[in-house]
Amino acid sequence: MDSGEFKGGRVVMIQCVDSREEGEGCRPYCSRVCCTHAIKNARRILKDHPESSVDVLYRDLRAYGDFEKYYQAAREEGVIFTAFDLEKRPGVEGKKVRWIDNSFGGEVSVDADYVVLSVGMVPQVEDNLRLASLYGLEVDDSGFFVEKNPKAATTDFVRPGLYLAGTAHAPKHFEETIVQALAAAGRAGALLSARELIAPANVSYVDERLCSRCGLCVETCPYGARELDNEMNLAVVDPLICKACGNCVAICPNKAAQQYGATPEQVLAKLDELI
Repeated sequence: MDSGEFKGGRVVMIQCVDSREEGEGCRPYCSRVCCTHAIKNARRILKDHPESSVDVLYRDLRAYGDFEKYYQAAREEGVIFTAFDLEKRPGVEGKKVRWIDNSFGGEVSVDADYVVLSVGMVPQVEDNLRLASLYGLEVDDSGFFVEKNPKAATTDFVRPGLYLAGTAHAPKHFEETIVQALAAAGRAGALLSARELIAPANVSYVDERLCSRCGLCVETCPYGARELDNEMNLAVVDPLICKACGNCVAICPNKAAQQYGATPEQVLAKLDELI
């Protein structure tokens, strides 16, 4: 529409194309933004071209929060919203569109001037996987980055010092992206303003006499706190990243990976006191 090539006419918008479905080429998630953008574009079409007609075919119209008022306004302005079942999805042959209208159970067939498909938002999977491997981060099955906690730490990664915002995290509107970006900036600012960083007292460490540089501890660390030092010829620990989970201690075949406050002698002494 911005190019000026759109001249109005019969417009049919189909939502959730290859979204919220399993299978090759499909996206199992809802992209959240498609429905509200369809509503916005439908209203703009009728405003700029009053002679036009707009049908929006949807499975579940997701105009959540304040976006509900735009949906109500679109209906009042003449946009026609029709729900369809996944088993009876619309059919498209060229510009001819057929669908079942659930209000009377019959088939509707129109010759559309424009057929608009909402195909959803996809992450940059290859780039995200490369960054995840580089920084020790986690991505979900769809390729989006995973936050530390979906309720209490939505801008934090499990690895400290890195923060998350925008559609690299999940599909979202730009208003939500801005809010999350401000939160991430606040978290980063708090970290950078600290005069010193104090590592936990019970982080892991490496007994240099026993380390065989097998790399098992590096592979098992979920926080990317360990790496193999080629000059020292052993595994080393970043105490500011280590979360003292103990995975490295459990997997080390030589007992070179230890944890402050949790050596075998200390653990046995604690058990003796409990008994």
